[in-house]
Amino acid sequence: MDEAQLQAFLSGPVPDDSQCREVAEEDLDPSQCGQEISHGLPPGRTYCGAPKAEGFILCRYHLFDALYSGYPVEDLRE
Repeated sequence: MDEAQLQAFLSGPVPDDSQCREVAEEDLDPSQCGQEISHGLPPGRTYCGAPKAEGFILCRYHLFDALYSGYPVEDLRE
């Protein structure tokens, strides 16, 4: 996403979180969002597992949240 697309993304509605699945760390694929959803014992840490937004380390839902919270976009790119 270029700067204009990022601004449009942040101006739009919050993305759907229906693809967030709470995947165990050992089952997390490199193409999936690694945002930690829960931690602790049992069952241990779980991660989002939704497909990553193109060019980013997070899915669209968690990317929106991170950008809206002020994380630098450079830190969120792959």
